[in-house]
Amino acid sequence: MTSKEAAAIRLSVQNAIKTFDAHPDFPAIQVQIYERITELMKATSSQSPGTDERMQTAIKVLDIYAEGYLRFVTDMQSQKVYIDLLGGVGYIAAETYTGSPMEHMFLLPPNAVQIQQRVGHWTNEGFKRIASQPTAGRLEPGSIPARTISERLDDASIHAGISHEEQASRIGISRTAYFEVKAGRGGKNSRKKTETYLSKVLREIHSKPGLNRN
Repeated sequence: MTSKEAAAIRLSVQNAIKTFDAHPDFPAIQVQIYERITELMKATSSQSPGTDERMQTAIKVLDIYAEGYLRFVTDMQSQKVYIDLLGGVGYIAAETYTGSPMEHMFLLPPNAVQIQQRVGHWTNEGFKRIASQPTAGRLEPGSIPARTISERLDDASIHAGISHEEQASRIGISRTAYFEVKAGRGGKNSRKKTETYLSKVLREIHSKPGLNRN
């Protein structure tokens, strides 16, 4: 890859991020992403580039960015921006795996199929987020669309100033179970614990004077 091509990829990521910066939750999401990435890099600093262990770290990097910005997907226009962002973040993940800047990559590394599959996963999550939103014709006059469990968990983590991993611990379920619930799946017991936790936390959020959730 040439320096010009690498610069274009980085610019596309920057432009995509700028598209979302008017959202009121943008600063909080930026802080959350920064802190999660920093924590991850500290915990994995001894890993060697090009190993399976490092690939798993690269996937986590991609997940942190993708999960954070997924919140801003509300329609097809924002989904297209999100897809552009994911493409660039895929190369950032590859940099994490190889330990080299993308300028030194002719192509993505041979086993980067895992990265590409993960990009595909998050692309689909964006479409699912749009598809899950009720259309105007399905709403009663004056009604407000119900927030998804993923959005409510995002609200709760931002309110508490903690990562989703820490939030899973507070709920009392594993990280895997937490993200299954966040994706609209998960076991009955995990969903029940999550709803109990959210009921408590979101009551605190909505009880704050002057807080507007629209």
